[in-house]
This record gives sequence, structure tokens and C-alpha cells, in this order.
Amino acid sequence: MIVRNHLPVARIWPHVSKRIGALFLFDLAIAILYTQFEFRWLAISSLPLAMIGGALSVFLAFRNNSAYDRWWEARALWGSLVNTARTFSRQILTLADAVDNNDDREQLVELQIAYVHTLRCHLRKQNPFPELERSLPATSVAYLRGQRNVPAGMLFLLAQNVRKLFDAGRLDSIRFSQIDSSLTDLCNVQGACERIKNTPLPRQYEYLPRLLVGLFSLLLPFGLVEGMGLPAWGIHALGSAFLAGRMLHAYGISQEPEVFRFRTAGMGLTFTVLGVGAAALLGLVLAEALG
Repeated sequence: MIVRNHLPVARIWPHVSKRIGALFLFDLAIAILYTQFEFRWLAISSLPLAMIGGALSVFLAFRNNSAYDRWWEARALWGSLVNTARTFSRQILTLADAVDNNDDREQLVELQIAYVHTLRCHLRKQNPFPELERSLPATSVAYLRGQRNVPAGMLFLLAQNVRKLFDAGRLDSIRFSQIDSSLTDLCNVQGACERIKNTPLPRQYEYLPRLLVGLFSLLLPFGLVEGMGLPAWGIHALGSAFLAGRMLHAYGISQEPEVFRFRTAGMGLTFTVLGVGAAALLGLVLAEALG
């Protein structure tokens, strides 16, 4: 769930620090063996990198698109839940005939509000009964404790109470049908939310990208150590600096209001990396031409 405008580096670093450190030491070892000990056989063609990089891009693009589609569908469903809940409350308060000294319509609206909170707890696998005990009658709570799907049980209670209004003559068949349609919409939204919650992405779409990222990271220094004419750790240092620059720039833009010092630092670091890389390549070309 997206809960912030930015993702703190302090939250990510504990999960990636060991891998980044191990990868840096590995790159450094490859660079030293190739440049200082003349292990020329360590250099490989760039063809495997291109093939693995192409496959990796396909899997990563699929994962990103699938994750965003799931997030957006869930956001749309929760928005539909809010709208349908508001519609149900309006229908109960305006379509059902009032009875003097009887606030059962407001009790029905409170039950519907409790349903939304119960669905939230159900999707998060939290216990909803501490909240329900404060807002619902003891008989309703006792009934719900015997239900495996508590939100579905609350929908049944809502339908029972609406039927009581119909049997008492406070709703005609047309208005009863409209309110029951709102309950059906709530049930459909709940089912769709449960589907998203209980059906994760296939495991192969997590395992294969992880495998390809690891393989690509291991092969990258072998492919760059000869073709670029620079030690692999230098290439990774430039890449890391470039990534840091883009993250600083993105962080500055994501704030309200924008933090221009982070945007400026990110752009400066990005252009510095591009300049250093271009100068290094130009130096290599001149060295080969003059040599």
C-alpha cells in the first residue's frame, strides 16, 4: 500500500546493504584480477548480458504493470465501496418511512458503517470484535462470532433488517429492490477485494526476475571490464551515483511543496556522472588513436 509520498532510504537500506556490499567486493575482485594479475580470460562477450538484460526487462515490465493494475483496481474498488455505502445510508434514511420514537433506521446506518470497518479488518486479518462490541448489540456480536466470514455475516444482518422494514410496510417493493441492489453491490465489492487479497502474483514472476537480476549482476563486471577499459567498480560507482542523483531528484519533486535543494543536487549529480562517463570514453578513444 502506498502510504507516503516517498520511500525512505533508511527503510530500504537494511534490505539491500549486504547485497550491495557483496556485489561491490565481487566487482572489485574482478577488476583487480583483470588489471593487476592479467587474468584476461575473465572478460566475456556482451552477448550474454544483452540476452539476459532483454529477458529481465520483459519480466520487470510485466511485474510493474501487474502490480500497478492490482493497486489501481483495489483503489477503484474501495472508492466504489465508499460510494455504495453512502448510497445505502441515503436510501435507508430517505426511502424507509419513519416511525415515531423509533430510530431503527439510524441503527441500520450504524450497522452499515460497522460493516465497512469489519471489511477493513477482514482484509488485513485483524480482529474486528473490539470495535464491534462498542457499536453493535450483544446479540449481533454473538451471531457474528459464529461466522467464518464476518463481513458476509454483517451483510446478512443488514438484509434481515431491511426485510423487517419491508414486512412492516415501511418499504414498498420498488424501494426494497433498490436498497437490496445496494447490498448486492457491497457484496460484489467485498468479493473482488478478497480476490485481490487472496490471489497474489504467480511465484514464477517473483523467482525468475530475482534469478535474472542476480545472474545479470554477476555477469556485468565480466562484460564491462574489457569493453569499457575501466575497472568494473568504477562503472558501478558511476551507475550508483547516477541512480542516487535520480532518486534525489524524484524525492524533491514528490514533496509538497517541492524541495528544490534535492532537485538541484540530484540534477547536479546526474550531469556529473554523464560528464565523467563521456570524458572517460573520449579519453579511451584518444588513447587508442594515439597509441
